[in-house]
Amino acid sequence: MLSDCALSSGEVKEESHKSKSVDWFDSKPGHQNPRETLACACLVKLSGYATDAELDEWAEEVLWQEARLVELGPDWTTPDDPRWQAPKWGFAPLFAPLQHALKKGERSWKAEELERVSKAMQVTCCLL
Repeated sequence: MLSDCALSSGEVKEESHKSKSVDWFDSKPGHQNPRETLACACLVKLSGYATDAELDEWAEEVLWQEARLVELGPDWTTPDDPRWQAPKWGFAPLFAPLQHALKKGERSWKAEELERVSKAMQVTCCLL
């Protein structure tokens, strides 16, 4: 499940030692790095787009395809499932939770929400 962890409590103990330098934004071409994935997951969870059960189902589908992509490499193709099929101009329905969380103008993030994401990132990125 996409856990509320530090997101729900808002109570994150500060580390007493300074952690190693973190490269937050890897600008090399390719798939998103683990920190970018974590940031997106936190924003999707906080956006209120879906229930926990729906997000679990969504995440399982996405992660299953990610594993297939890693396994098959350039031979991977988009599944025939309609949720993965994008219209000529737009996103596949499977990307709706991300689109909801990230689309400019339709969602205004409050400073408190972003602070919760920041704290979750600080705690979790030490583990990545």
